[in-house]
Amino acid sequence: MGSHGYPSIVYGWVSGLFNSSAQKAHTVLSWLASQRVVLNLVARGQSNTEIAQALFIATKTVRNHVCAICGNLDLPTRAQLIVQAREKGFGAD
Repeated sequence: MGSHGYPSIVYGWVSGLFNSSAQKAHTVLSWLASQRVVLNLVARGQSNTEIAQALFIATKTVRNHVCAICGNLDLPTRAQLIVQAREKGFGAD
């Protein structure tokens, strides 16, 4: 087991995600499944409204998830989030 009780291979991969620190890697691992789904859809270029309709949730909930993800990764804009997410393979499936 690696840091924070996760298998070493998983922790190592996530540690490299978004060039993040160990603390940020732990944050990414602890994200809600819904936040990972939202990130994947944001990486595909979908708007908050489109994501909300696809997931049957409120647009404000999507906005809250996007803001939380950007905050956790220290990314000031949605555009930067999209670029980083696509570089790491989100939005491809």
